[in-house]
Amino acid sequence: MAIIRIQMESCLRITSQCSHCMDECPMQLLEPEYFQGTTEIIIEDANCIECRNCEVTCPAKAIEAVSADDS
Repeated sequence: MAIIRIQMESCLRITSQCSHCMDECPMQLLEPEYFQGTTEIIIEDANCIECRNCEVTCPAKAIEAVSADDS
């Protein structure tokens, strides 16, 4: 399981409808309603396989995926 941190002030979802992280998540864990805050969003999901696709594909580098064991 991983913890996914999204820095909303850097996220391009609001300004440009970016969806790279949602499109690349093989488990489809990232939902559009997560991207409505203005600060940090933290998602902890037991279904996350820690592939880090969300982090790697984010053009703004607004996502960090870390193992729940490392936090």
